Amino acid sequence: MSNSFLQLLAETERKRWCVTRFCGCYLTEYRSAIALINDLQSALETVDLSELTSYDQWRVREIEGLYEPPVPPLPLWCCALRITSILRGITLDWGPIFSAWLPYARQHVWFLDLVFFYLVARVPCDPEVYNSWLTTCVDVARQTRNTSLLETLVRVLRADIRKYGDLLEYAVAQAGDPMLRNALAVAGFLPWDVVFHRERKRTIAGHRLFGAIRQDDVEAVRTLVAKGATQTVTDEQGRTPLAYARALQREELVPILESAYARQAAARNPD
Repeated sequence: MSNSFLQLLAETERKRWCVTRFCGCYLTEYRSAIALINDLQSALETVDLSELTSYDQWRVREIEGLYEPPVPPLPLWCCALRITSILRGITLDWGPIFSAWLPYARQHVWFLDLVFFYLVARVPCDPEVYNSWLTTCVDVARQTRNTSLLETLVRVLRADIRKYGDLLEYAVAQAGDPMLRNALAVAGFLPWDVVFHRERKRTIAGHRLFGAIRQDDVEAVRTLVAKGATQTVTDEQGRTPLAYARALQREELVPILESAYARQAAARNPD
């Protein structure tokens, strides 16, 4: 492995360095390591994207804003690129980097979606390159109806999405997806509704259960359960809070979660 950015990713994975934005650790290890890469521009332009995206271990994605719904965690490669754009972004010419990545992105919708939302739409970039990525996103969204990519376009374009004809229609038609529905509501294309807000808060509480269980915090678990935390949410391994507690052998927490799970199951299936 000769690419310096891939070497950094390998070290980040091996040593479990933090790449979570706004973390209180200030990303000390990653910040120090990336400052030592002198050929970062070349490394990013020439990186093997198949190898880059193989670093797909999940990292927690922060929930931005009180009413944001819980979101899938981001893969390591995306977290690292996102932090790199913050730490070294103004020292890089992103146009050639994004141009080199676009052919791969056209064939990999997940890469296209994450890179456009977290990088292309946020860093200083040649307008021609930005428009090439935007056009590709619109074309792929029309072809695939991918809800995550549609959500990205709604969040980035907001009112300007009307310029792309049927794209908004596709998004509204799939508003059953909670993230997409939230994006449409924030952009003003769908009304906020009380039920949706309540369910979103319960789902957020459900995802927070995993941290409380990991810390074996009985009081926090009781508090989240009392708030109606959704018991059917899953972590990156597909485990519910109850299954996670059992896996960690949290003997005091398991009965609490079993009771909560049973109550919610009975409410969903009253017969």
